Amino acid sequence: MKIAAIILCLVAFAGGCHKKSPEPPAPEPSKTEPPSPQPPSPVPPQEPGKTVLPERPKVPSIVAELEEAPLDVFPACQDQNCRLLLLFKNRVTVLNWQNGEKKEVLFPQSFLNSIRSRAPSGKILKFAKGYLILNQDLTNPLYFTEDFDSPPGAYVEKPDWLPVPQPGFNWYTLQDGRFYDFETLPENGFAVIDTTYSIQIARGGNLVPSTVRCGATLCSVFPVLYASSPVHSDGPDAIMKFRVREDSVVLESTRPAQGTIVDLAVSDLNQDGIQELLVTWKNSGRIAIEAMDVF
Repeated sequence: MKIAAIILCLVAFAGGCHKKSPEPPAPEPSKTEPPSPQPPSPVPPQEPGKTVLPERPKVPSIVAELEEAPLDVFPACQDQNCRLLLLFKNRVTVLNWQNGEKKEVLFPQSFLNSIRSRAPSGKILKFAKGYLILNQDLTNPLYFTEDFDSPPGAYVEKPDWLPVPQPGFNWYTLQDGRFYDFETLPENGFAVIDTTYSIQIARGGNLVPSTVRCGATLCSVFPVLYASSPVHSDGPDAIMKFRVREDSVVLESTRPAQGTIVDLAVSDLNQDGIQELLVTWKNSGRIAIEAMDVF
């Protein structure tokens, strides 16, 4: 920079020997009237009784990439804000799906069974003003408050409708039934996938079975049920859509998944009035939570 400045000074000095002809005066700017300010665009009147909702963040097709397959994924929505609760063997992760922030809550060692299941299952249930956590490796169901800021408490007084995780196995028991997954239904109804991989519906004093075999994962948007398909080594997993009728459970359609289905859930993550089917799957290279259109 200093060398360039010296060269410029020398050029200017050398040029000073020549007489510079005077420059003509600059023309006067033409006199014009300033444009009159435009009136603001009229705002259309709001229809009475209609609320204008703020713009919602878009739900991406891949909501989250995970390093470990969860036992259960639960969309927790409150005050128009949704988070994802991810249940693992020894902890719960509270995931902000919009920015990826996580909060890990470890289970105290005093709440863990001495008998551990090799492949436990798990369930998160909305209960009272918090959540119940079921897991075969826990001595009792754990109760967490909504914010997950307080330490968990063991829920000892089990209600009659609550299934019991069977220690050492990957199923639940209720009275004389055994099943891999379950969902509560309206009117005190109950849907399960029993250990023969069949959907059973108990509702209104009636027991309605499905004649179509499915996988071990279930979610409900009554009267529609979504389940994983039986996994074969020579084929991909699929989502099975069932419809509950008065005296039957009918398979309506299927949709392929990108890997083995770990969990299914239906939610409205961005609270825009449109539900998403959250499919947690794993394959040889990825574990992901995918948001699909309900079908």
